[in-house]
Amino acid sequence: MANQIPYTPGYWTIPDVSYRGRILTVDLLDGLLPAMTQEQASAHAKANPNGFITRDLPMYFAIFRALEQQRTQLDVSAPVAFLRKSMQHNWLQTLTAIDYTPRGKLDIVTHGVGTEKPYSQEADVVGPDGQITQEDRACLAALLGTGDVKTINRVSAYINNTPAYLLRVNANPSEVDRCVVRFRSCADWVYLYCSRRPQDSDPALGVRRVAPLSGARKR
Repeated sequence: MANQIPYTPGYWTIPDVSYRGRILTVDLLDGLLPAMTQEQASAHAKANPNGFITRDLPMYFAIFRALEQQRTQLDVSAPVAFLRKSMQHNWLQTLTAIDYTPRGKLDIVTHGVGTEKPYSQEADVVGPDGQITQEDRACLAALLGTGDVKTINRVSAYINNTPAYLLRVNANPSEVDRCVVRFRSCADWVYLYCSRRPQDSDPALGVRRVAPLSGARKR
């Protein structure tokens, strides 16, 4: 029997979310978390490890990709409609940040900022704003967990009927400059906004991890 995307009052349960080498089931809150800075969102995540919290960008993309892969399910339209509306009306917060570095050094992308287990990857993120291209593969892999431009645009088109677009710092700073990653969409693009300021407050998609690879519900 095919996987289902059941709705329990307050959230959807999404199976087959491929995240960092594991297959998870996650709960997606059917409303947005309140607007918070990344620091506040990190503190909330640490205080509520089993609750609906802000997640890093690869987790959000993994959820979008899981929904796209299960697009033939009759019950997938509701969470997709919620995501589309949320992204079209808000910049959405993540726990992903970028330390832009001076020329000659790789930038550092950190996921899970402020949590107990952050993880980082080096990549050249600095570059021109624009629709994602093959030249952005390494940058996209660090940001989203995959550098497959075709897959990213296919998922973007499924969620918002548009390709993806990078907004980022265009020239290397003279000293390390930390920026926060948010995302949103419009009639033309899904924006990966990689140059927001840490003091900015935004709402977020609330995600609760339910099941690890074993399939047993996490308690």
